[in-house]
Amino acid sequence: YKAKYGVYPPSNKNNATPTYEPALLSQLYYELVGTTNTGVSFMTLTLDGNSTISTSPINLVSKAYGVGGFINCTKGGGEDMAAAKNFLSSLNSQQFNTEITNDYNGSKVRTTALITSVGGPDDNYKPLNAPALNPIRYVYPGTNNVGSYDLWVQLQINGKKYLVCNWSKSVQVNSPLP
Repeated sequence: YKAKYGVYPPSNKNNATPTYEPALLSQLYYELVGTTNTGVSFMTLTLDGNSTISTSPINLVSKAYGVGGFINCTKGGGEDMAAAKNFLSSLNSQQFNTEITNDYNGSKVRTTALITSVGGPDDNYKPLNAPALNPIRYVYPGTNNVGSYDLWVQLQINGKKYLVCNWSKSVQVNSPLP
């Protein structure tokens, strides 16, 4: 992605949604999978065909993520005709979810997030208030990886929280989320 676009995928570091911690629902899935404009009612479709999101004048993309659109997107004709690329072509249905509702500024926006631990080890751990959905958190620019990005997931097993992240080579036990 960075080699093609010159930057890491953007994130929503300042997501103020009270239900979720910051950066929980970034647009990472849409950027890595790529999107294309369907030409129908301002709808953007992911290249894998699993998710749509409105780019209408109401702009649900802006409400959900705080950005006007996606970088990795085939927009239309002319200079915008360069095709978006799916960087996650091997993604399977257990690694994303389209049933997450992002309640942002009073607007409910169904979005897709990259997830892990589907049917995870601890039934009580439901960070999205939904069973068995554990999102991969992503922030760019990173706080722990200055000049790069932060990527992490937290698992809870037998009452202990395990933080797996890209700024430490070892799993951190009972560490709070960043």
